Amino acid sequence: MHVHFNLRSTRASFTTAIMLVVHYQGERLRVTSKERVLVAAWDFENQCALLGENTLEHTALNKRLASIQRAVKIYLENREKAGGNVRLSELKQHITQFIDQAKNTKTSAFFWDTFDTFVRYKKTNIKSYKTYDQELRKHLQNVENISQQQLTFEAFHYHENSVVNTLKNYFTYNAQNRKGEAGLLTNTIWKQFKNLKVFLNWCVDQGLIQNFSTKHLTAPLEHIAHVFLTEEELARLENLNLSTSERIVRDLFLVSCETGLRFSDVCSLPSQAVKEDCLEVYPKKTRKNGHTNRLIIPFSTRVKRILARNGQQLPTYPYSQINNFNTCLRALCERADICAINYYYRTIQDREVRIEQKKFELISSHTGRRTFCTLKFLAGMPSHVIMKFSGHTSEQNFMRYLKIDAEIAATKYRDFF
Repeated sequence: MHVHFNLRSTRASFTTAIMLVVHYQGERLRVTSKERVLVAAWDFENQCALLGENTLEHTALNKRLASIQRAVKIYLENREKAGGNVRLSELKQHITQFIDQAKNTKTSAFFWDTFDTFVRYKKTNIKSYKTYDQELRKHLQNVENISQQQLTFEAFHYHENSVVNTLKNYFTYNAQNRKGEAGLLTNTIWKQFKNLKVFLNWCVDQGLIQNFSTKHLTAPLEHIAHVFLTEEELARLENLNLSTSERIVRDLFLVSCETGLRFSDVCSLPSQAVKEDCLEVYPKKTRKNGHTNRLIIPFSTRVKRILARNGQQLPTYPYSQINNFNTCLRALCERADICAINYYYRTIQDREVRIEQKKFELISSHTGRRTFCTLKFLAGMPSHVIMKFSGHTSEQNFMRYLKIDAEIAATKYRDFF
């Protein structure tokens, strides 16, 4: 009796199947182990994966191969002790069942254990870890239940795969949106696939799995009907009679509209950022990406009024409460009669749906940044100068912030026709 492994192809450019070979009583049986490895990562002498860059993954692979080899030997030894003849067809069936059961159990456990490790890592590094821990986890668990197939990393390797297809169909037709209705918006599906790829790429970077293409794990993006506020709407918002907590939300939003700062910056500017006639800011987002770009933003008349109301300092607001900030902001915009009807089209369950919303429903903390860029552009400030204040380093990204609707474009540029 001799049980060993070899590769299906020693000339494969990518991974190749690892074959189990059994020599028993003058007969030879060759069965796929349902494991794959790069030819360059295979130790031909010892018939196992080399321990190098993918040490953790290859150690787990070698353990699975050893368990298969051990299970075959035990099965044959027990049959010999029982005095029974072993037919190759029976042996092949036993091996296949063992491999399927062991692979599903171990690789699924490895997948979810790794996902838990990834969530713990994200929890210590970003505030939005819940998008992985609650949203992505829930969706993956639902797909596992629907497909009745335990999730493994290998399940995401190929486009023509039942798990990947099930995931796409689930997002499109079954997953519940925030309103409790079936079917996610196209851009929400794109976001979930993006989060999935962030997880898979992290696993590759950590050396836990081999690199593979994730181009098939995506969805199309739709143009979103973002809005900006006009000068008249800003004036109505500023003139509201508000409580202290409401005034903090309103003032910080107006500062964002006047400076182009992100919520992460405007809600926690240090006192030394307020100079005599300008703000000196080092944006958090660009600092996180290794840049130390300093922004010098002159005070507008509106910012000077806000500073005067707050003892020449800007109020602060906890960044973790951004959802409460947005809820309060929309309520204030509704009170300021920022209620123009907006129509746009979105794809839900593969059908184009016409959606109608009031303008205040579409406003969030990030609307301030779009308002700044758009109003300055309409006032005639050159794009490259606006980018100096907004901190944009790419004109392509900057142009996404210009929200010039059809009516405003027709009015402002009528002389060109």
